[in-house]
Amino acid sequence: EVVEIIDANDEEGESTVTNFKEMAKKMRMKYDKYYGTPEKMNLLVYIALIFDPRYKLAGLELSLHDLFGEEQGFALGLKVKQKVEALFEEYWQLYQPLNSQSGQSSGTPIEIDSTNANASHGGAMSYAQRLRKKLKGADGGRGVVRTELQKYLNEGLEEDDIDVLTWWKVHGPRYPVV
Repeated sequence: EVVEIIDANDEEGESTVTNFKEMAKKMRMKYDKYYGTPEKMNLLVYIALIFDPRYKLAGLELSLHDLFGEEQGFALGLKVKQKVEALFEEYWQLYQPLNSQSGQSSGTPIEIDSTNANASHGGAMSYAQRLRKKLKGADGGRGVVRTELQKYLNEGLEEDDIDVLTWWKVHGPRYPVV
């Protein structure tokens, strides 16, 4: 949503209507003040996006690329992914005995399609359309999933109109540690 607002704001900033230009300029200044650089953003904002089944890691990567450019976006995306994996490992160590007793195994390798993709985005495409295009352009390589976090991240994205909390309520048992 932040990326869509910034895109709309940039378009309004080029508007010929003076009031819209002024409003867009003020909004952009406030955005830059609080969120304009990766150092200003709280990593939890990015981590939360990963746990939204409509966006996951692909959504994060696309957002960071749009917000900060390819190089800075890639570096920040890698940092966020490493933090999420470290958090998962901490929780896995805490809850592993509980999962073993209940018959759930998060570490069982399974084979699925990889979702690494290269995105090309056009100005007229919405954020959601660009994200779907990025995922459809996946290379189709195969990968082995080692954790339930990887399983979650490698599964397809959900539709935009789902209720995220309801989705986690229904699918939470599949990912007890995540």
